[in-house]
Formats: sequence, structure tokens, C-alpha cells
Amino acid sequence: MPGDQDRSDDRSGQGYDPNRYSDQNRYDDQNRYDPDRDGSHGAAAQPADSNAIRAREKEAFGGVKVGAAFFGWLTAVGATVVLLAIVAAVASSLDFGSGFVVAIVILAVLFVAYYCGGYVAGRMARFNGVRQGVAVWLWAVLIAAVLYGISLLTDSDNALSDGVASDSNLSSFDLDFSVDRDTGLIALAIVLAVTLIGAILGGLAGMRYHRRVDRAGFASDQY
Repeated sequence: MPGDQDRSDDRSGQGYDPNRYSDQNRYDDQNRYDPDRDGSHGAAAQPADSNAIRAREKEAFGGVKVGAAFFGWLTAVGATVVLLAIVAAVASSLDFGSGFVVAIVILAVLFVAYYCGGYVAGRMARFNGVRQGVAVWLWAVLIAAVLYGISLLTDSDNALSDGVASDSNLSSFDLDFSVDRDTGLIALAIVLAVTLIGAILGGLAGMRYHRRVDRAGFASDQY
């Protein structure tokens, strides 16, 4: 054809430009990856580091979650009531004459209950398990202080304890609460320490569940 003949003549002639026809097949795709132009974007396209992703998530969603801690405290209260009811039922058929044994049992109940509360808060909040456990414990201290203040104002401090004892059959323990002030403060300190430790350990356990999920999600496929 004449066009092909002209192109053949041009290629063999003196005025032949090797880029004249090859440029017609080239195009500039603005969306293609250019390492010089898109170096930073290309780095982002690489598989992200799991620790970096977790750090960004923690920065965005970490910290104390007051709502999660509140629900953890509710869980701790519910677990305390249920466990004390079970212990009271067992104690009614057994002879718990030793006050030391009774104290150990009550401390164990409080530890398990606040471990459950811390676990719930840690699972809900995902990050900062220790802080979530401490927040659960602070909710308990705050509510106890408010109730104690109300009892002082209304002079009904004995009514609350009598109601709990009658509902849970705690009278079967035959406890003597007429202790001196120093003994009471020591007992209070022990209770606070046990519940705090239980809540912190529970918060850590709840947080570790999410770490296992993260490890499973970022693990490379094995074939």
C-alpha cells in the first residue's frame, strides 16, 4: 500500500526518525506506579507491620474506658452476690467454726468476682488491661464511698448490712463484727488489695484475648 511504501522509504532514507512511529504506540498512564514519583505511596502499599498497626490502634482507641469499667464493676457485683449465695448455701450444711477460714473464703470470693469484672472491662476496652482493671476497682471504691455517705446521712448503715445478710443467709457464718478499729482498718486494706489485684489480673486476661486475635490475623498463611 502507498502508506506502507512511504514508511518503508522513510526508514531506509536519510530523514528517518526511529522515534517517529514508536512514539505513536506509547502513552502516559497517570495511574501507573512510578517509583520516582510515588516512592512514599509505594512504601505504603507494602504489607504493614503488625506492631505498627497495633500501635496506631492503641493510640486511637487506648486509654481508660469509663463505660467498660462500669460494666466490669456491675459484673463484679453480680459475681459477688452469686458466689456469696453459693458459699452461704454450702456453709449452712457445713461447720465453718473458724473465723480465719471464713475470712479466706470471703477474700477468695471477692478476688474471683473482681477478676471477672476486670476481664469484662479488658475484653470490652481491648487495650490497657491494667488501667481497665484499676478503673473497675475505682468504680467499686466510688460507689462504696457514696453508699457509705448516704448511710451516714440517713443513719441506715445497719439496715443495708442486715438486708444483705438476710437475703444471702450469711447469718449462717455466725460472724462477730464487733472488732476494734485497727483490726477493721487492716481488714479493709486487705479487701481493697485483694479486689485491686483481682481486677488488674482480669483486665490483663481480657486484653490478652485480643492479642491472640491479632496474632492470628497477622500470621502468614502456612502451606
